[in-house]
Amino acid sequence: MDRFLNHPSDHSFSPTKHQALPTTLKEPFRTVHISNLADDFYSNHLDWHQNTLMFVCENKIKLMDFYSNRITDLKSFGSATVTCVKFGSDGKCAIVGTSNGNLHIIDMCTKKTSKFNVHRSRIGTVEPKDNVLVTGSRDRQIKCMDMRSKHISFAVEKHVQEVCGVRMNRSATLLASGGNDNKVFVMEMRNLKKEIKICAHRAAVKAIDWSKGSDWMMVSGGGTADKIIRIWNVYGITNDNNENSSHMHMKRAHGLQSTSTTDKMLVKAQSFNSQVCNVYWSSTNKILSTHGYSKNDARISNLSLRTTNVMCSHKNRVIHFAVNERLGCFVTGSADNKLCFWRMEDFEDIGMWLR
Repeated sequence: MDRFLNHPSDHSFSPTKHQALPTTLKEPFRTVHISNLADDFYSNHLDWHQNTLMFVCENKIKLMDFYSNRITDLKSFGSATVTCVKFGSDGKCAIVGTSNGNLHIIDMCTKKTSKFNVHRSRIGTVEPKDNVLVTGSRDRQIKCMDMRSKHISFAVEKHVQEVCGVRMNRSATLLASGGNDNKVFVMEMRNLKKEIKICAHRAAVKAIDWSKGSDWMMVSGGGTADKIIRIWNVYGITNDNNENSSHMHMKRAHGLQSTSTTDKMLVKAQSFNSQVCNVYWSSTNKILSTHGYSKNDARISNLSLRTTNVMCSHKNRVIHFAVNERLGCFVTGSADNKLCFWRMEDFEDIGMWLR
């Protein structure tokens, strides 16, 4: 295990001595006006793959070309409300969850749709990675589908309320889930009995992501009654060389993790004084977050969770969010009927075409 995991203070988790005030941006480099974006904390209505954005408007799945701003319809839904959308890992399909628990997989070339009755209630979060698709639902279940056979490979029920967020780590060996019960679970994909239960948040946890450079580093953010973003090091969940590992695994499998164990995993915690709706750990080790009550903004922070940039163009909570690291940009969506495009950093090579 490298020093990044052993000694986070040796890297960039510790605050610097001289902290500059955050840069506040009120104008995105591009704004697209659309109607009827949902003001629902549990929905995920925006995604971005290469040059194509996908969003939900009036229960229709729409696609927008980033370069031309041209918007086209992909699919219209009837009585079932669209609750989440996501591109497949390769961008060849669109994955859509609905309020009745159905999962729709749409071929981007042929527009052919395959429908699967996966859950008993709304699917609020989906996470595709290669041939694996994980879904989380209001029915409290987390399910994993093999995208090749379209069969469910496992179903687990860890949370006692709605599953708000699911994310796999970079190697798809660990799965993190956040729930409306304020809990975070981290599980082994191959052995779901090996788990960590985190009870640190005091509100719903929708915002979860993993480091792009480590299988063990994770970030989570809590809702209105919590407002805290926390960075975790979960190394040891599968480390059988640890003399205490068997005891720790047994406690974790029965949901009996002690506060001291959680404290050992906690790398950094910082209040953002606002509901955390989304969080993203970039490949350059920036923490991007979007917020609701009461700031309604987006922020870029370093690994010390010190905010360096604040983007405040929305009038409502920033529920919808997607990132395109290849372009160095991210997009935010809100019920104020705007999609706002922001630069992640001051990339000089992006050029004037972004304006």
